[in-house]
Amino acid sequence: MSYSPKAFEIVTLGTSQIGKFISTHGTTGDVIIPDSDKFSFGTGSDASIYFDATNLVIADENIPVQMGHASSTVTILGNLTVSGDTITQNVSTVLVEDPLMLLAYGQTGSATYDAGLIVERGDDTNVGIIWDESADEFSVINTASTATEAGNVTIVSYANFKAMDISVGDDLLLTSSGAIINFNSGDMLITHSSNTLTVSGGTFATAALTASTGVFSGILKTDDATEATSTTDGSLQTDGGLSVVKSAVIGDDLDLLSDSAIFSMGAGSDFTITHDGTTGVTLAGNPITITSGGAATWSASAGALTIDAAAAALTLDGHTGVTVQSSNSGDITLDSVADIVIDAAADIVIDAAGGNVEFKDAGTLQLTLDMDTTSGAQIIKLGVDGDDLQFQQYDGRAILTIVDDGYVAIGNGATGSGELRIYEDTDAGTNYTAFKVGTQAGDITYTLPTDDGDADQVLSTNGSGTLDWIPVTAATATVATTVTVTDNDATAENNLITFVADAATATGSHGLEMDGELYYNPNTNRLTATDVAVNGVFVNSVDVGVVDSGTISKGFTGVSTGGSNLQMDLVEASATNVGATYTIKKLDSGTGQVKITRDTSADTIDGGTGPIILYHQNESVTLIVGADTKWYIM
Repeated sequence: MSYSPKAFEIVTLGTSQIGKFISTHGTTGDVIIPDSDKFSFGTGSDASIYFDATNLVIADENIPVQMGHASSTVTILGNLTVSGDTITQNVSTVLVEDPLMLLAYGQTGSATYDAGLIVERGDDTNVGIIWDESADEFSVINTASTATEAGNVTIVSYANFKAMDISVGDDLLLTSSGAIINFNSGDMLITHSSNTLTVSGGTFATAALTASTGVFSGILKTDDATEATSTTDGSLQTDGGLSVVKSAVIGDDLDLLSDSAIFSMGAGSDFTITHDGTTGVTLAGNPITITSGGAATWSASAGALTIDAAAAALTLDGHTGVTVQSSNSGDITLDSVADIVIDAAADIVIDAAGGNVEFKDAGTLQLTLDMDTTSGAQIIKLGVDGDDLQFQQYDGRAILTIVDDGYVAIGNGATGSGELRIYEDTDAGTNYTAFKVGTQAGDITYTLPTDDGDADQVLSTNGSGTLDWIPVTAATATVATTVTVTDNDATAENNLITFVADAATATGSHGLEMDGELYYNPNTNRLTATDVAVNGVFVNSVDVGVVDSGTISKGFTGVSTGGSNLQMDLVEASATNVGATYTIKKLDSGTGQVKITRDTSADTIDGGTGPIILYHQNESVTLIVGADTKWYIM
């Protein structure tokens, strides 16, 4: 039933008229309206209020209902249930006393809807905190949603999330490649890239860190001072190998604990120190150089110290000192199938406290340097009875031999006879007196006298090599009138020619003299002198003919250079012109040179290849064909 003042033709409502259609309680004075009777508002009853025996109903017929005033407070004492789809709150602040808020209330069965909070950001992309039902996780998102969906919320991307402490009971997943964990606004970053975590800007400290791989751009440091005694108790441990690109600096011991362990150096493990599986090691390399800034000591406290270069030379190079020492009584053995080279930039010192330095061959003593047996004497002693001590030249010629039979032999091999030279005082010069032997039919032994003789005595032989002192008398002194000579054309030597000095007569006693520029070689049959005159005319001054250049003619060829260098070619030396002589002379002065060359490369000039060059005016040379392809200078 609806009540309207107009139905009762009440034009003006007042206190006296309202009572005509509203009853009141007799004792309380309350206004009582029957159930479902409405108060209607508006000319078309646009809105009404009534009680349907259960609820107080405000029927707005799509007309907004306003409660309260902008400056007043509306209080609902009981529960507020909204059965519609949307609640729009045009307020700046919403205060909720209830500590829990339930979203998606009334949903039953399996969960299918995303739920959460969406923030309207005007022209900017909205953001939200939702439970993503399809991913079964909470997400902070960027979205175009306006919270009108009933199902999945479209996620444009994931938004930033900032908090103080975050406790994670299980996995913490950073799903994007290049994700960064940022500490204190960039003081330290942990960055993901291509399956790699990079820690930058600080120190990563942890009680224990387990990872499959790790790459550090800075220093990987452990401050733990635990001493390593095995492979499982040090401050830095690895179950596999350890690879280091640059230098490794170790402040204490470096232990290789496995038997037969190898310490290798070089890109191809060129040098190794290998444990032999018991108590020793083997050094292997080619070459091995041990350099010490001071003294270097190799000491074998027990047993022999053996240095064995089996395939190459063993070199001990000591610039300031190398000491190979046995501290007890053991030997030091240098054993090599090849050479053992001791090379020092300064002296090589062999210091034997026992006084002897011994040289052995295959264990047999060969030579001893005895430096303390006899005071004031250093003894060189052979170790094998019957051996000789011999000094040889590079080519194997025995120069000096101390023979076991008790004599000293001086020789020169096939080069010539041996020679003993005694030099004068170096203050006086470099002259010497030499003793040598000639070609002998047999051995000659001279036995010296037993005393030093008397004044004016001379040594005399008895014809068997026994020498004695005898006085010089008219009976013993004889004048040689003949000289015994031998025919020797095999030795290639220059023999000076002897002349009678200042001889006015062909007989009598005269002295002998020699000209150092006139000599004869019996092997080449050549007589050599500075100038030779024939019938009063010097051979090198004969002027037969003059040419400017070209081939040399037999006999004499004079050459004028005209100030230019000229080349003159000898004819070919052959068996048909053996004995032919050619004299070439430079006639003019000036800087022009005369170059005399062979005709063919097979020819030789005095065994050489030439050329011969004349530099000065009137300088000449005479050559003779000695044999096929052989020229000789006369």
